[in-house]
Amino acid sequence: MAKLVPSLVAIGLAVATVAACTTVSPRIELLQTCDRYASTLTARAAAKAHGRLSVPQVDAVDTVRLGLNPICESPPVVDESVAAVLPQVKEGVRQLLLIEAQVEIADDAR
Repeated sequence: MAKLVPSLVAIGLAVATVAACTTVSPRIELLQTCDRYASTLTARAAAKAHGRLSVPQVDAVDTVRLGLNPICESPPVVDESVAAVLPQVKEGVRQLLLIEAQVEIADDAR
């Protein structure tokens, strides 16, 4: 086992190094984030349909949709434009995930 630990550490470092060298283009990252947005939005729509979202949560989801739908439905192709909107899309996904957590906490309390 003692000989195995240094080997595992070396393998871990090698994997971390390779992962660090692998970069995703901003456009790919945007497309992946938009995909995450679509999945999260679908889950929020189901929660809304079942009456599990409060009025403020519905309003928050609608606000996120107003900002992100145009971006994710017609994403920019120029990396500079992508870089400009990517933080907004990530923040929108973060907000939807927070709402998801709130819904789960409320469900657990019932």
